[in-house]
Amino acid sequence: MEQYKSDFFNSCNIELHKISGASDSRSADMVIIPDLLERGKRFIMTWLKDVPLKEAFKNDAKMFYYNVACIAFCGGIAYADAWDKDIAQIKTGAVDTILASQRNIPALAADILSLDEQGKHKLHMLEDSMFSEFLKLMSPYWEKEDPRPFLFQGLLAFFQTGVSYRLNK
Repeated sequence: MEQYKSDFFNSCNIELHKISGASDSRSADMVIIPDLLERGKRFIMTWLKDVPLKEAFKNDAKMFYYNVACIAFCGGIAYADAWDKDIAQIKTGAVDTILASQRNIPALAADILSLDEQGKHKLHMLEDSMFSEFLKLMSPYWEKEDPRPFLFQGLLAFFQTGVSYRLNK
């Protein structure tokens, strides 16, 4: 089972990076930073357990996971930005604390990337495209006895794509 989850993470990662690389002049190279990936796992788990988010989408699982995927992608951007500017912010946990206090992670990512309204729209379209691809990749796993491990790996691929998106210029 672990191997299948790893394979799924890798497949999602490759496909999401292709989409993000095709979206603008950024490279589609994967920039993997193990410490950030570990923090991404905790970050995603926090949002999967977020009561206001769960309540807002209690009748629409697809929109719940769409929002978590967008938050994961934008969280990856925020963590990568901090890592790029001052790695001590990551090591001391300051970024974890700051992000835990933020409710609008996509707006934070837009600020980090210095996006105007058109740029925000393009970022949103990118998130839509990546989520559509994720749903295609996820389709055979919905029938599994427990699809959650695959879902989590896919969400982690969103985070990883955010990290690469911010660090590829």
